[in-house]
Amino acid sequence: MAFAIGLSLSAPAAHALTLPFDDYSLPVNDNPQGLNANDCSGDGILDLISANFDSNTATIFENSGPGTLLHDANIATAAQPSGAACADFNNDGRIDAAVTSWKDKTVTLYSPTRGREPS
Repeated sequence: MAFAIGLSLSAPAAHALTLPFDDYSLPVNDNPQGLNANDCSGDGILDLISANFDSNTATIFENSGPGTLLHDANIATAAQPSGAACADFNNDGRIDAAVTSWKDKTVTLYSPTRGREPS
């Protein structure tokens, strides 16, 4: 599925500036439910993370510069993930992924230092 995003900024003199965005089609697994823009790679630039409900995965796209999103990782998750976010949740200095499971009613933390942690 491709989509277009337009952004309108209002100037003080009642003028509007529209910034066009290019269309991107990013391949994710089955039935993406949640999409978040977070710094998943720890480089200070926003990346994308998608929870994929029917495939029990989360997909991370790393922002490698202007107009470039690279498929970085698929994370196997608990059943029917419905939301995902990246941050240093366990305060160890490394970026983690947290994924919610609609079916299991859990939030699971995926840490790059230890792998999957208990919900």
